[in-house]
Amino acid sequence: MVKLYKNEKGQIKVVEGAVQLVNEDGTAVRHHPSKFSICGCGRSQTILCDGSHKLTEEEFKNKKE
Repeated sequence: MVKLYKNEKGQIKVVEGAVQLVNEDGTAVRHHPSKFSICGCGRSQTILCDGSHKLTEEEFKNKKE
């Protein structure tokens, strides 16, 4: 069984269990086998959290350009 939880920042953390992540087209998403965060804020470039939730609105706009 896979255990997940959502923290106060919106990230979804894997607590235990093996998980296979795939994109909408079915291609595999590479990730650490037991420790990663799924983006909960919608700012990350992929399904995995890249820390974009830490950016100010201006920093985020500049990152997208």
